[in-house]
Amino acid sequence: MQRLDGQLIYSASDLNDYLECKRLTDLESLVAEGRLQRPDWEDAQTKLLRRKGEAHELAYLEALRLLGEEDVVTFERGENAVEAYRQAERETLAAMLRGVRTIYQATFFDGTFLGRADFLRRVERPSDLGAYGYEVVDTKLGLRAKPYYLVQISNYSEHLARLQGNIPEFGHVLLGNGEERRFR
Repeated sequence: MQRLDGQLIYSASDLNDYLECKRLTDLESLVAEGRLQRPDWEDAQTKLLRRKGEAHELAYLEALRLLGEEDVVTFERGENAVEAYRQAERETLAAMLRGVRTIYQATFFDGTFLGRADFLRRVERPSDLGAYGYEVVDTKLGLRAKPYYLVQISNYSEHLARLQGNIPEFGHVLLGNGEERRFR
């Protein structure tokens, strides 16, 4: 959760935090409003997990390229600003309209919720984009799917529905052992 231009911006992580603990959401709100300072809790283990998660994501991207998937559009994370989020979503939609096979680091922003999907995969299922649409593929280090993964994928799928005119049929989780799980 963050406050930008006088408004709160939420993410799928905020939804999961709320489901886990309403008090955590209250505390995050106070931090976003500048009324409370977030403790510095990031330790070596947390940093290691983040690096491993990023490496897992990049390994999947590299595997796509090694398998001959050349039609991959990659986006970098931009600045944390409302207009930058809007522009990033416009760029994501432009790539979707071109029909690229894979989009890495897609951004969604509806003015209230921000989402950054690891990957969007083109599927041959009609949508407002044409004879194709997209589904979310999220990379996770876990060895089995966890409920909060599905909340995140569902949130991204709602954003996709807004952009492509229909809800994706499936969302996918690429687990830490390389296994891909598909959820309706």
